Amino acid sequence: MNPKPTGHVLGKDLILTRTFRAPIADVWTSVTESESTARWFGRWEGDAGAGKTVRLQLLQREGSAMDERDDREVRGAAPPRRHDEG
Repeated sequence: MNPKPTGHVLGKDLILTRTFRAPIADVWTSVTESESTARWFGRWEGDAGAGKTVRLQLLQREGSAMDERDDREVRGAAPPRRHDEG
């Protein structure tokens, strides 16, 4: 069974939507540390942060890495907070 795609393209941006059933600290780690991101999306290298560039290597199906790597700008990231914190 192939998973249903959860992303969409908006201009030149690929917007991915994910739902995690895990503690919030684990979710933050899964999107901000390359070793964790590599398990579900792809490995990246560089100094990540808003306005900085990282070199991204996406995963293909079955978890194998693609041969190509691309530079991508990090537009922003905010630490986790609960929805009811306003």
